[in-house]
Amino acid sequence: MQEWFTRTIIGLVLAALVIACNYHGPVLWSLLVLLVVLFSCQEFFALCQKMRIYPAQNLVYFCISLFVLLPLFFAKFYSANFVYVFALSLLLCAYVLVFLSIILRQGFSLNYRFVDLSSSLWAIFHLGLLPSFLTWIRLMDAGFEYILMILVAVALNDTGSMVFGKLFGKVKLAPVLSPGKTVIGSIGGLLIGSLSFVLLAQLFGIHINEAFWAPVFVNFEYLDYELISFVILMALAFLLAVVAQIGDLLVSALKRAAAVKDTGQILLSHGGVLDRIDSHIFVTWFAFFVFAYLLQ
Repeated sequence: MQEWFTRTIIGLVLAALVIACNYHGPVLWSLLVLLVVLFSCQEFFALCQKMRIYPAQNLVYFCISLFVLLPLFFAKFYSANFVYVFALSLLLCAYVLVFLSIILRQGFSLNYRFVDLSSSLWAIFHLGLLPSFLTWIRLMDAGFEYILMILVAVALNDTGSMVFGKLFGKVKLAPVLSPGKTVIGSIGGLLIGSLSFVLLAQLFGIHINEAFWAPVFVNFEYLDYELISFVILMALAFLLAVVAQIGDLLVSALKRAAAVKDTGQILLSHGGVLDRIDSHIFVTWFAFFVFAYLLQ
């Protein structure tokens, strides 16, 4: 009971902080995202040390900061196509810098540790590129609402998975990666997360992009437009929930490799920062695509 109470209080405080930063605009929101991913990166490096892997830490921190903050300086150039080109270009530059850094550090030979290189690149991609989409999404016209939809849907996805799993779960979903997750829990989380996303979309007046889906509507001209819109929105929400759960399993695989239960203890009963944001981070790339092209 005490653990549940502590977990609830911490969760409410974190939620209030996140919503407040989101409300006050892209700059404060981006600074919060940067702070969170830097803490997550520190936890990732700690896991690497347990596995005797040594990434290029300082360079990774530098690249992550660029990924999260640079969108603020290029906001006036915003378009979905620009974001993808910008992110890819920055990612390639970061990869080259990390590669050269590790080669120079360990010598120009075939004996350099590939695991050091790959772990550095993983951190830049997972904790730099992916979170940068949170900044780009907040820069959209409906950025506040979009971010709120992601936060609520992913949080309820996780909560639904936990509740349904404890109440009805028997068959394990991925016993090697995450022994606590069950098939019923996963399905419950997907349903609750999807429904919350759709309900918030309706509340905020967010609909599917008719221009993008026009060819689809031509083929269903005798069906109810509102029904088709709801079905498409529900399908997108379900895919978002699936991607979020995949992100959770990816970090679970990392924890199993390091033989730890949580990535850290900074959030007490919630574990580490990376434990809390694993789903949120991984879903951002797909969420950006959905908001940029499929919804309006």
